[in-house]
Amino acid sequence: MHNFQVNTIIHGHFYQPPREDPWTDQIGTQSSAYPFKNWNIRITSECYAPNCFSRVLNSKGKIIDIINNYRYISFNFGPTLLNWLEKKDKEIYDLIIEADKLSIPEHNGHGNAIAQIYNHVIMPLQSTKDKITQIIWGLKDFKYRFGRDSEGIWLSETAIDYETVNLLIDQGIKFVILSPDQAKSFKKIHEDKWNDVTAHHHLPAKRPYKIYTEHGEITAFYFDKRLSTAVSFEHLLQSSDNFARSIMHTASHDKDIIVIAADGEIYGHHEPFADMCLAHLIKEYHLNQKKIRLLNFAEYLEMHPAEYETKLNLGDDDLGSSWSCYHGVGRWYKNCGCQTGGKESWNQEWRKPLRDAFDYLKKEIDVIYENEISNYVDDPWALRNDYIELILSNYKLSDMDFLRKHINKTLNKEEIIRILSLLESQKNAMFMYTSCGWFFTELSGIETVQNIKYAYKAIYLLKNNIDWIKTNFENMLEKAESNIKEINNGKWILYNWVYPNVQNLPHIANNIITLFILNKDINIKNFEIFEAYGFENLNIQHSIDNNKNIYEGTIKVFNKQGYVNREYLFIFIKNGCFNFTSYLVNKDDFELLNKIKNDIIENRTDDNYYKEKNAEIYTEKDLIEEIKNYIVKLNFKDKFSEIISYTQKLFNDIKNILDFYLKNNLNLPDIYKTQVSFIAESYFYDICNTTVDFPEKQTYKTLIEIFDFINHFGITVNTKELSNLFSLILNDKLLQTENNDFEADIYKKALILIEFSYKVKMKIEKSRSENKIFKLLKIQAPKLIEKLETEQNEQTKMHYLMQFRNLILISDLFNIDTEEEKRSFFKHFKMLNNLSSIDISKKI
Repeated sequence: MHNFQVNTIIHGHFYQPPREDPWTDQIGTQSSAYPFKNWNIRITSECYAPNCFSRVLNSKGKIIDIINNYRYISFNFGPTLLNWLEKKDKEIYDLIIEADKLSIPEHNGHGNAIAQIYNHVIMPLQSTKDKITQIIWGLKDFKYRFGRDSEGIWLSETAIDYETVNLLIDQGIKFVILSPDQAKSFKKIHEDKWNDVTAHHHLPAKRPYKIYTEHGEITAFYFDKRLSTAVSFEHLLQSSDNFARSIMHTASHDKDIIVIAADGEIYGHHEPFADMCLAHLIKEYHLNQKKIRLLNFAEYLEMHPAEYETKLNLGDDDLGSSWSCYHGVGRWYKNCGCQTGGKESWNQEWRKPLRDAFDYLKKEIDVIYENEISNYVDDPWALRNDYIELILSNYKLSDMDFLRKHINKTLNKEEIIRILSLLESQKNAMFMYTSCGWFFTELSGIETVQNIKYAYKAIYLLKNNIDWIKTNFENMLEKAESNIKEINNGKWILYNWVYPNVQNLPHIANNIITLFILNKDINIKNFEIFEAYGFENLNIQHSIDNNKNIYEGTIKVFNKQGYVNREYLFIFIKNGCFNFTSYLVNKDDFELLNKIKNDIIENRTDDNYYKEKNAEIYTEKDLIEEIKNYIVKLNFKDKFSEIISYTQKLFNDIKNILDFYLKNNLNLPDIYKTQVSFIAESYFYDICNTTVDFPEKQTYKTLIEIFDFINHFGITVNTKELSNLFSLILNDKLLQTENNDFEADIYKKALILIEFSYKVKMKIEKSRSENKIFKLLKIQAPKLIEKLETEQNEQTKMHYLMQFRNLILISDLFNIDTEEEKRSFFKHFKMLNNLSSIDISKKI
């Protein structure tokens, strides 16, 4: 084994496709992500968050260190994923940004983070204009978040062609990361002889390479394919020592650079606990300077400029190459043979007609955009490139500098709305090309359906007389045939999964009206749907005397992503606790509204006629899922209370029977098991809907009794919601407190909750609380020791010692190694004169 430190770059490509509904800007429930609401939340829990707080354990399974892995590896995050994290998990978002900042002085002024192509399109298949926008948006998003220019960029699926290279050079990008399969040939700079990689089947990947074009030069780092494959697919991350040995065995010279590139989600999501393997490698081999030195690309490039150059492999069709399609980039526009499983009879013939339909649509949208925007600006595409500035401001319409930069004349409101609608149409038209839509096996996958949603939103935003574009698009999608007979094709998906779920302005107005009629005191901020929408001038009154179930009124609703707003008159009929019909007409159409009202009175409504007159008609089925769930709980809360009261009485009635079976070790009849399961889940449901703080003593007592029966008799009960609630309470309460008095109620209650979870064998997710307690231990323990060593008053000294003791007890329950602190405690304990006043009966 060599005696030098191996220069190593571990790069994580952290990315999720944009999953937000293009109408609500929210991610709905995705059943395949269960038990989490959606995939972003699930993968954050399994990967993005753990890598911010990755545990290093000792041989006893105790935490000896917590490491932010992003501080030590090279990484990129998809801009749309960071946008979601910034809104939904600010703590994790901030720690990712902080990791890059901390890495800069540790790597000679070069940060670990690099930019990414904006929404993960396959660059070789995009138009030149779209390539430019994708690069510019990705770089501007990076600078907005990380506060500096990116030196490199991650290409989606590492897909590359020479036009992309030229555009990257034009934007000042210094390096890209590629698969060795994407090289055609290489040679030493200034030498004439090229080595054909295809012929020799080998590219030395332990050094950087220049790519020269007429635009200049850029450096390519080719990752080590054997190691990267082992990390991604062969479970190399199950042992940090094996991981380290594999890296060390790969290097042969102290100038070699070993590059490992993989999807970041491998570190915890695809490979459970892989973040901990990485953290252990960082601590034991990098931070302890044992054989491995972790660098980033820009740092290595400054130390060792490329001495070789390379030419690119452009794939079977000369269009470009990627790291996940053996044929080049065929995976994203045809049935090339690359796929992810499915039934044996399935094929991916749907890929080409899907791409063809999108290409047709994009061409038409671009023509309309260019023609209309040219009335205002000289360069429509430069305006689109700057539109990212409004997106990054979260569509703050007061922040319109990007528009003023291109347009000098004063615009009226309608003109601004049209310009913003055209730009938002362009954004959605690029989002429909997100690569995940073609990557998998079946047309009806959630990623492909999401892309179709973006395509329709792009059409919808154009508004004016473009029905022919929509018709042509539908007909082209019809040629994209699903492998599942019942789903038919892309047109079927449009009509059955996309169109019925559109939430445009009248839909949103209907949701707001319904909420306020059912509960006039509703807090609209509790609903995620309204992050993208606002309303004003809501006026509700009873429409017909003596009929309390018919309402009429007015509302103005607006989309926060552009000055788009509409005003409506409405009639709302409440036919039952969950049976509604609402009619919306334009703000000035009193004649139609009065006709609808009179028809309702005379019981002769004609919905077809109203629709012909441009009325919008909705029922409870048209409400979004979030509001449907709210209405169910609102209308049936009394019934739920009755059920809970009944189950609690039932439990008290049969408790003695259950005790008898338990104490005498008898088999419990199935009828009682069914009742206990019903009682338990009803009680859990009640707790989850009424508890916002640490449980009371009586609640613990009842839960322990229930769990005793559940665990003893092997009764299957879903405890996931209860576990999630207690995890949320524990983490929220501890993270909110700034109290360093370790005898405070907050810590006592936290300890009781954890001890309860151990007693009933219910898993509580306490990792974020562990992070806080670990930090407290490492910060407060030295402070307490210093006070103990400098304090002269014995009574005050005993107070500090008890604080130290409680901190150790708390840390122990949070699985933190405290051996060093315990040694210090007993050392100072023995130095006290009055030992009898201290109770150490509880084990330390």
